[in-house]
Amino acid sequence: MTTMEREISGPGGRTLLVHEAGDPDGALVVYHHGTPQNGLMLESWKDHAATSRVRLVSYDRPGYGGSALQPGRAVADAAGDVAAIADALDAERLATFGASGGGPHALACAALLGDRVAAAAVLGTIAPFAAEGLNFFAGMGRDNWVEFGAALVGRETLEPMLVAEVRERADAAAASVADGIRTLISAPDQDVLDSGPRSGCTRRWCRARRTAQPAGSTTTSPLPSRGASTFGTSRFRCWSCTAARIASSQ
Repeated sequence: MTTMEREISGPGGRTLLVHEAGDPDGALVVYHHGTPQNGLMLESWKDHAATSRVRLVSYDRPGYGGSALQPGRAVADAAGDVAAIADALDAERLATFGASGGGPHALACAALLGDRVAAAAVLGTIAPFAAEGLNFFAGMGRDNWVEFGAALVGRETLEPMLVAEVRERADAAAASVADGIRTLISAPDQDVLDSGPRSGCTRRWCRARRTAQPAGSTTTSPLPSRGASTFGTSRFRCWSCTAARIASSQ
């Protein structure tokens, strides 16, 4: 199924690149992608959205893909971006979900947009970096430790590392890129990875990396985890049907 892309004007006139699939007359569900990625969606998600009467929309967060950079951006700013997207699509209400680094952005929308958000869910999300009693790095893969460590030092350390990583992986085979994230995902998601969606993983990761400006588009906290947001197809199917019913009935 094809995806329609459009640019809309977000808060402050910033450009937001929006990806839309599924049923254009269906209930609006907004997906928040992981980090570092962009709003490209799996084909199976788009197909299921169409059959479930879901208008599935995602967007490139500021500084990624086709969306303009927003220096000093906070996670809470996602609520304003999503409100602008819903306004542009003439949608009064919406449901939203986020995976990995997108999880906090979905929760921000639920917290700040009030009754406009009918439902929200997160998949493999992250906790606040400075949460009391939390070991933020517990259970993360090696690549997360390296990237977060560079982010903590600052953009001057993080950016060259990401540029080098893009150059190394941009022309790599799909299997190579997929194997490179194996330590970052759970055993069930590793099984899904082995079952076939490697080319989609590669396409989304490389496109987002080539155009990303992550250090300048976040707060002073480190970047979110990459996580498993490329996967989770079956979980999306169950949740999207529920989200559509909630969003369309209230």
